[in-house]
Amino acid sequence: MPLRQVRRALLTSVELYGPPASWERAEANAREVVASLRRDGAPGEEVARLHRTLALGLHNGKLDPRNLRPLVAQVLRSDGRIGGWGPFGWDVNQVVDMLRATTLGVKRIATATDEDLIDARDRLRTAILDYSVSWRRLQELPGYGSTFERPTIDMVIERSCRDLATQLGMQALAEEEGRALPRVVVDDWRYPPLPLLPLRATLDHP
Repeated sequence: MPLRQVRRALLTSVELYGPPASWERAEANAREVVASLRRDGAPGEEVARLHRTLALGLHNGKLDPRNLRPLVAQVLRSDGRIGGWGPFGWDVNQVVDMLRATTLGVKRIATATDEDLIDARDRLRTAILDYSVSWRRLQELPGYGSTFERPTIDMVIERSCRDLATQLGMQALAEEEGRALPRVVVDDWRYPPLPLLPLRATLDHP
């Protein structure tokens, strides 16, 4: 697909998952995010502040980490077995980076160079291959296994725009911190896609 069509697809997808145009949708998205993060017994006032801060940030396309970090720290659910949030034990900074990556990526679509898009594509390809290899192991994680969707071609296609925008957001985060992400090139993606054999195996043997 030519890069101009990739840009068009990304811009079209913004309305589906990016910073929402309406305040009502921004609030709904923020509420869903907060519900996934909050711990039982989190202070109601802090939960409400995090919800409003996220909603404003999503609506404006700007999430300020200085405002987010103390609020996330107050409400974040931590798994005592792994010492952090979610299956990989993320800390507050990692959670905030996750929240900001998609927002920054959506903003970056309009200004991304061809090189940016190619780099984001190669990183996404690597992430897809890594996930296809790791999926069965991830399914065995206590309490989290069911959250890892079975890798299929349909899943890859359905998530492609969102995940590509997130990769653009990770580029933007790195630039904010004055660092460059190491270049990733997947040379054998097409001729033939040997790294996809584990993905094919999951399709052939449920």
